[in-house]
Amino acid sequence: MPQRPQADSALCMGVDTMIGPLGFSRLSWAGLLSPRGRCLAFDTTADGYIRGEGCAGVWMNPLLHEVDNEFVMDDKKHMLGIASGVYCNNSGKTASLTAPSGAMEQEVITGTLERAEISPLDVEFVDPHAVGNILSDAVEVTGLVRSYRLQGNAGEEMLGLGSAKTLFGNCRPASGIVALLKQLIAGCYGQMMATAHLMRINPHMLVDDVPAMFATDHTPNRMNSSFTGISAKGIGGSNVHAIIWTQVDYNKVSRPKIVETREPISFWPGGGGELEDEQKPNKNYTIVGSWSGWADPQPMESEGKGIYGYTITLGEHALERFHILLDGDANKVLHPKMSDAACDFPVYGPDRAMEADMNYWLINGQPQYVGLAGKEQQALTDREEAGLSWVQTNLKEAGRPGEQYHIQLLVNGQYRSITWEKVMEGAEDALVPVKAEVPKGKYYVTSSWNDWSYTEMTADKEKEGLFFVETKLTRNGGSFNIVRNQDERQTIYPEIPYAGEMDGSPVLGPDDQGRAFSWYLSGTATDLVRIEMQRVHKDDGSVSMDVSWKKVGKGEELWGDAKNLINRTQFFLVGTLGKWKKRHKMTWTGSYYAFDLAVRLGNMESFQILMEGDWNLMVYPPEEESPKGVMLRGPDELGQGLYWTLGKAEDERSGRFEVQLYIAGGRPLRVTWVRK
Repeated sequence: MPQRPQADSALCMGVDTMIGPLGFSRLSWAGLLSPRGRCLAFDTTADGYIRGEGCAGVWMNPLLHEVDNEFVMDDKKHMLGIASGVYCNNSGKTASLTAPSGAMEQEVITGTLERAEISPLDVEFVDPHAVGNILSDAVEVTGLVRSYRLQGNAGEEMLGLGSAKTLFGNCRPASGIVALLKQLIAGCYGQMMATAHLMRINPHMLVDDVPAMFATDHTPNRMNSSFTGISAKGIGGSNVHAIIWTQVDYNKVSRPKIVETREPISFWPGGGGELEDEQKPNKNYTIVGSWSGWADPQPMESEGKGIYGYTITLGEHALERFHILLDGDANKVLHPKMSDAACDFPVYGPDRAMEADMNYWLINGQPQYVGLAGKEQQALTDREEAGLSWVQTNLKEAGRPGEQYHIQLLVNGQYRSITWEKVMEGAEDALVPVKAEVPKGKYYVTSSWNDWSYTEMTADKEKEGLFFVETKLTRNGGSFNIVRNQDERQTIYPEIPYAGEMDGSPVLGPDDQGRAFSWYLSGTATDLVRIEMQRVHKDDGSVSMDVSWKKVGKGEELWGDAKNLINRTQFFLVGTLGKWKKRHKMTWTGSYYAFDLAVRLGNMESFQILMEGDWNLMVYPPEEESPKGVMLRGPDELGQGLYWTLGKAEDERSGRFEVQLYIAGGRPLRVTWVRK
């Protein structure tokens, strides 16, 4: 038989008119119409739909034409969208108007995706049939999101959902074409069109564990083009799903301005104008770092042409961190805007100490390795470490304790850069590192039984790198860390929280990442415990540590207040008072825990409370800068950025206040404060 010729064009229409009142009565008797006069699709109060009336249509042309046995596209015709895939099935035997078939819903979507030859993750928005019925909406949406987002990631692969019937009513035979026109128009503007009347989501729709959202406001698409799904159903059980492709029409939408986010780059020589006066020191640039416990800033020497230098000696761990200060002022800090920044990283600031506190440069002399797989192992699978060859990536920069590094701050116009290199001596063909005496750091145990104060460890005179302390437990067990030079930014900690001696957890640090990680020491009050830390320098230049402890005896019995504290929960206040590092113990008054806090005129004090001084047991309000009396949350580890603020209210502008924590059954109940 001769092949049917391809149509040049086609008109697709849908019409729905209401010409008599009897139809309303029958639909109302069937329970399909909403007594509220609204189509509340997806809402928990959905009780039916309202009738819509209209006539809609689209003019369609083939995307490709066959010319000389080749398919070509006519670029002269204006295109609103492309019908990428359409599929139809029928569930009349297994479903009803108010109880659709979830299996058939998923089948029609799967068939459409196969015909469109795209991934379900490519579809950005779906307009389901959604007639405003509690059961049918739930079945349809649940089947839809499981078909489209069973494997998606929230954020990047979020699926938008909306309903045309909440805007135009249920046009019945014309509802599909109305939804199609809605999505074509929305695609021209690069938006997901909002759904009306959605206040509370239907609880029967199982969308909590999939990346899907209901567009209750106009929401921009991820890109300038998008795939959109549209569903429609017939009264006889027909299910239809279509996927269309649309793109932004810049005749209707103004082109967005391309805003380039330019990050400062390391450039030498520089330029770009002069630094502003507040970005320059009055006297000199100073440097401060971990080698001095972030105290006693030292001036950098001018080396001419905007170059300022300072030489440091690596300590026992072969790594040091540092800031640059203007005139030694802790509130005028030059920093890299990230932790452990490498050489030649851009310079930011000057900023206040609180803003720059966790941002610093790191000189890491320990060897850094990367694992390489051989040619026979280069498959798309995870390789075990034993099958890799390890190559050191910092042979030139690596150094050992006692070796010196020269740090330079380069300033030329508005461009600033930090660089450093190992100090070498000798002939060019026989250079060796300059060595100096290794700065000796001190180590301290900070724990729940010493109220997170510092108990100094003793260096063993016979064994190099061994430090120990004998301490008496004042409570039944407790947590502890080891801190170098009483600097919380040099904390030594286990890889897992509450690590026991038998866990074999690797020892990390010294750095500022360990406040929520500590060792847990079991025991009873008055036990004498010896805690040891062994630092080992390996042949390749790396430094490892091991922490252990053991019971060595029994101390004197506790009496009076000390005995009463054995089983009493302790609370500690942390906040701006101690730069969010120092824990301040609260005092038990017999009715509540209290801490005195002074507020200077024009200042505010923010704080949280730690149960047992543990950062995993934060007590905090529901939002940042909360006033007194609000409901508290915790204790848990979810309180980042949530704190009380004293000094915002008119009657709190200055003075001394008593922060009060009330408890019930050993757990926090309420936080408030009163003027003293």
